[in-house]
Amino acid sequence: MTEFKASKLDPATHILIDQPLLRLPSELSRNNLKSAQFNIETTQKKVNATLSAGIKAAASASSTQNNDSDPSQPALSTLNTALSQLQALKKKLTTLNTSSSDLASQSLSRINHLEELNDIPSLADVKYDEWSRVRLDRLLVDYLLRMGYTKSARGLAEEKGIEGLVDLEEFELVGKIERSLRVEHKVDAALAWCGRMGGGMRKMNNNTLEYELRLQQYIELVRAGFTTPSMKKLQDARAHAAKHLSSHPDPKWKSQAAVLLVISPDMCESIDLKFYDKNIQAPTRDQVLDEWEYALSDGYKMSPARLYSEFRWQNLAKLFLETHHSMYNIPQRPLLHMALTAGLSALKTPACHSKFVSPSSGLNSSTSPRSQSQSQQHHPRHHHSRGHTPQNTPTQTHDTSMDDIINTPEAGLGTAIGGAGVGNVCPICSTELNQLARRVPFAHHTKSIVESDPVVLPNGRIYGRERLERLNEKLGTEKGYVRDPVEIDKIYAWEDVAKVYIS
Repeated sequence: MTEFKASKLDPATHILIDQPLLRLPSELSRNNLKSAQFNIETTQKKVNATLSAGIKAAASASSTQNNDSDPSQPALSTLNTALSQLQALKKKLTTLNTSSSDLASQSLSRINHLEELNDIPSLADVKYDEWSRVRLDRLLVDYLLRMGYTKSARGLAEEKGIEGLVDLEEFELVGKIERSLRVEHKVDAALAWCGRMGGGMRKMNNNTLEYELRLQQYIELVRAGFTTPSMKKLQDARAHAAKHLSSHPDPKWKSQAAVLLVISPDMCESIDLKFYDKNIQAPTRDQVLDEWEYALSDGYKMSPARLYSEFRWQNLAKLFLETHHSMYNIPQRPLLHMALTAGLSALKTPACHSKFVSPSSGLNSSTSPRSQSQSQQHHPRHHHSRGHTPQNTPTQTHDTSMDDIINTPEAGLGTAIGGAGVGNVCPICSTELNQLARRVPFAHHTKSIVESDPVVLPNGRIYGRERLERLNEKLGTEKGYVRDPVEIDKIYAWEDVAKVYIS
């Protein structure tokens, strides 16, 4: 009888992958606190300045003693102005307080959700299945939000009752800004966001989002100046560059932007950029093209053709998302991809994609003649034991993100390797996951789970010699023979049992 031992649940390991669940509300609350502090300090300075000016005006009116004017009028006007400023501050603080209260409620819901893990003793508990379903719903909503399906994400969250466990409002706002860049080709919303996040963006090293947005404004002004044609647009472009681009720390970057004033979009189409490869000496040209050669010294990245390209809007949208996620410490990839990658790596072994049929995949059962012939044809040491690398099995892995794996069409998806059927034991050998896990790296195992002194039966199954002898003694197997504890009708001679060497 097979002994069953439930795996103990370690809540700390789940917290590692669920860190973003608590991170975003915390960062948003911190930003609200900073915004409230900034608004209070700014309004305080304005009110103090207004009151000082009102006191001086009231004193001046009292000393003049003009019968036609009311000496209290300057004081009343000053008080009205100060009250208006304070009321505007109250409105801003009320909005921030409401937002902070909602974020606090979200944080409480998420803490309670993670706290449930401490009440679950093992992975086999029914409560863990229920908790895992909620987590899967969270991951699906997060994936839909990141892919731009905000209505579907909100509908799923409302149906499952997990609005407090997902970041609907924030990702909806981010999605609108991203679409304004990618689809509408407008930078106003992104620049407004940069203005609100100015303090946090300045603390980020080497972040150029605002400069790139200002550069795009400059590019559109130059494009309009050459298209119209209009000297006023070109003059506006120069003024815009002097105001917003002159503070960029890299002088070469500013030179590359300045080249656009003398290179029109039509010229970019007529000049062969192959002459400006950084490894090939450019031919002698006039002064304008010499300046262009200097601008292209780092390659094609900042060439006028690339700056005028419509594809630049896609890069701006991507840069905005990267900046937003970095500022709030959010993973750049969907959480679903991270969880799926971790799960596939934990289960994947070299035998999963071996050309040899794995015994533990269930393919060499009596119902599969082809599997039986393959199992008899190949050496029995090609097994599915974790920690053992089969011979003639490629072990090279690819450091590829789950985004690339999912978005890359693969021929033969759902077909088991080597033409065999679908495995019914190993998840990675299954039709659904085999091809998906092909480019996922192997897990890093720091502790071996293989029994001491392992041996392999002729059918390819691996057991520890001591446990195998003890089980056969209980089964009453004849001396000199060994019975497979899983398939007790399979009897082999001990001389056919081979020792396994883990490499």
